[in-house]
Amino acid sequence: MAKMEARNIANAFIERASQDQGERGVITPLKLQKVLYYAQGWYLAFNNGNPLFDDKAYAWQCPFRGDGPSTSVLMLI
Repeated sequence: MAKMEARNIANAFIERASQDQGERGVITPLKLQKVLYYAQGWYLAFNNGNPLFDDKAYAWQCPFRGDGPSTSVLMLI
């Protein structure tokens, strides 16, 4: 399977979240970053170390948005 761009994967998660009703359908930028991080991890684990996307993950420390992982493409959401 060809690697996808992190932005496209993020858009798929956003679309899926928007299909849900009520508060469950809300996906914050921080939640999106974390979901991408976990998706990359699971993909690596089940696909012999092949990455889902090439964007690097960074440890993000931000006093007003919370700490967590971030991909370079989506850092400025």
